[in-house]
Amino acid sequence: MSQLADMLHGLVGEAKAQMGQLLMVEDIEVDQWPAIPWTKIEDDYSEDRIGYSFLKDERNGWVSQGTGWVMQQMIRQPAKQAEWLCSDRTSANPFKPGAVRRYEQLFEAFRERLLMVMHMVGGQPARAPEIIGIRHSNTANGGLRNIFAHQGMMCFVTMYHKNYQSSEQVKVIHRYLPREVVEGIVTGGDQVSAFLWDDEVVRNERAKERDEEEGDEAENERGEGGGEASEEGINEEGFQQWIRARKWTSDRMRRIMQQHSARFVGCNIGVSAWRQIAVGISNRYLNKAFKASEREGFEDEEDEDGVEDSIWDLQAGHGTHVAGMVYARELEQGVYGTAARRDQFRAVSRQWHRFLGFGAEDANGHWQTQAKRKKSVFEGMREEARFRRFARLQQVDIEGQLRQMMGKDVRFRGIQKQVMQAIVRCESPIVQVTGTGGGKSVSFMLPAYCSPEGVTIVVVPLVALWEDLHRRCRESGIESRIWHSQEANRAATIIFVTPESAVTKGFRLFVNRLQGRQQLDRIVVDECYTPQMREVGSVIQESGVPAVFLTATLAPQDEGEFYRRMGLAAGRVRMFRARTTRGNIRYRVITVDDVEAREAAIQDVVMAGLRQDEKGKVIVYSGLVEQAEQLGALLSCPLNEKRVIVATNALGLGIDIPDVRLVVHAGVPRRLRDYAQESGRGGRDGLESEAVVVRVVGEGERKEEKENQVYDEGIQEFVAGLVCRRVVLDRVMDGWNERVGCEEGEVACDICKEQVGGEAEDELRVGEGESAGEEVEVTRLYLQGRAGAMREEEARRTKVMREAEEVEDFRQMMVS
Repeated sequence: MSQLADMLHGLVGEAKAQMGQLLMVEDIEVDQWPAIPWTKIEDDYSEDRIGYSFLKDERNGWVSQGTGWVMQQMIRQPAKQAEWLCSDRTSANPFKPGAVRRYEQLFEAFRERLLMVMHMVGGQPARAPEIIGIRHSNTANGGLRNIFAHQGMMCFVTMYHKNYQSSEQVKVIHRYLPREVVEGIVTGGDQVSAFLWDDEVVRNERAKERDEEEGDEAENERGEGGGEASEEGINEEGFQQWIRARKWTSDRMRRIMQQHSARFVGCNIGVSAWRQIAVGISNRYLNKAFKASEREGFEDEEDEDGVEDSIWDLQAGHGTHVAGMVYARELEQGVYGTAARRDQFRAVSRQWHRFLGFGAEDANGHWQTQAKRKKSVFEGMREEARFRRFARLQQVDIEGQLRQMMGKDVRFRGIQKQVMQAIVRCESPIVQVTGTGGGKSVSFMLPAYCSPEGVTIVVVPLVALWEDLHRRCRESGIESRIWHSQEANRAATIIFVTPESAVTKGFRLFVNRLQGRQQLDRIVVDECYTPQMREVGSVIQESGVPAVFLTATLAPQDEGEFYRRMGLAAGRVRMFRARTTRGNIRYRVITVDDVEAREAAIQDVVMAGLRQDEKGKVIVYSGLVEQAEQLGALLSCPLNEKRVIVATNALGLGIDIPDVRLVVHAGVPRRLRDYAQESGRGGRDGLESEAVVVRVVGEGERKEEKENQVYDEGIQEFVAGLVCRRVVLDRVMDGWNERVGCEEGEVACDICKEQVGGEAEDELRVGEGESAGEEVEVTRLYLQGRAGAMREEEARRTKVMREAEEVEDFRQMMVS
């Protein structure tokens, strides 16, 4: 059923995009289009004058704002003028034939989608001739409109008149539409014809030959020119007269439905098939909302009309099915039946809307506006399916599933297993702080892999990160999609979305739809402590589903600010924190005299790294785009077989390049958390790598601070080199104060290497076999001695401070 709903929502999305092109506002987000005041729309159901519709009602003054809208947009945009207007604008047709033809094709495509969505979303399916004959305005010869505005919703009314002459009974059926669908009727109705889709009889009255136009098209296009346009001689009616459409028949409607259903769900669904499907859905999920009496006569129908046109009816200007609607109208009380009957149809339609995930806008964005509304059968079934899905997830062998997803030799690392167990138990909110390369993506990929029926939304800050994660999901056998606001978006096991899109109205409606289907399992925010994520907290709070926050750069002192930003209660957060530093990375800082010497040193370091590892890659970070371009030219990246990547800090977020052997910073980063993330690009494959900061003397120190060049205390202490580089990283980024230096199994930083081995040692490795025994012992003794010295120094400082406090207290006592 979710595929069916996704198809209809996809068609609505495509129709909105096409409407934007028809209105010539395709570059403007839908949220910025002129709003329709749904609750203020007035309609006079008893008005039968020719040409009347609710759009012509004088009380709806807002409609006048749309007069000449398309022409105004065309004239305001030079690109549209060049595309549309001929150089000779005094002729009867000032528009370029090619542009007219493209617009006509777009208009037809839009109406195809509108027809299919109205037919399938309104409720009980109508017969093809009934819906094709719908008109939005009254016409001559007693042709009353079928489309009405009623209490903030739109409905279309059809008459089921088969066997009318023998039974003298007509069934009047109201079908209400959600606002997402009817924007096409209110905004983009066919102003040339009163009919939304002209049937063959109506179209014959206005049919014109195109042979002459097609023969002259090439010559006209050669004579087209540019220049500024004026509104003189160009009006909306003249524009619309050049837009023509093919005939609308039952056969065409069938082909339209089959074409789009095959595209979205992989099978052909025609008019007759959809009637049977809709009845089956009603019987199983909607307490048989479509009563048998209202389906009477449908079982043996074919897709064709099955009604022969009378000569009398043709002479009157309409087909026999239109005539049936005319005299059936006279038999009904008021306009199309009683209010009580109409409300019953409205209730059935809204139940159908909820099943398909529509109608959230009708209820001001909330699905449960009627607190006492009885739960539908399908809602109970969906809740039960979600419960079973989570129950299965809690019983799964997560270690076995991890090996199946990523390979038989893969095992959980660090805190991955603890986080996964908490996610399986549906604990929320979860915050996972793991250093770059620590495998945070497992926290959303593995649950999705184990439970593919649900949907996980992953908010990511960069398009490049989208693509990388999307590729990894595909390689792991996980269905994933990237959300695009201008495209038809369907559900998948994982949906990637940027924070900018996550806060839009369109995406919030998508989330509501997933919740209505009980399909949304969790929302994951990757790189959650970045500036782009400031507004995402409101979306998560509205959703009410489990939330997981992933980051490599949330320092303990920043936790309170982060919780406030995301709207999290600190006491409810499940915090999982791993060490930021990476044991396979050697941290080093090189200080030179000036900028020229810095560039030379960077070049030397890069070339040495390339020679040391013939296949590994090098990343050089620069704080400025201009500097990055200069370094790129200096390092001759193309000549290095694309092994050298020069970039700004935008590359620091989550890009998985496993074989980076060297990360170089051209200058000191302003914040230690940025450096921790960017330096973590190296050695993601577990092999030894190096992270080097090349700075000018004084850079990164407090005395060097200038406007817009302020370094935080953490990075100042890191580059100063008074203690082990890892000591600073652990204390600032993780709140861990027990470290005294590089430990066993870690590649020593430049400070520890110099203190232990001196310049004679090329590098320090600990625990690599029998030959390293003496070296291990030296390192162990050194670290023990250093730790003891640091403890003694800390105790001395504490004692001095305590004595100073006692002296001050004594002095204050004597003074008083």
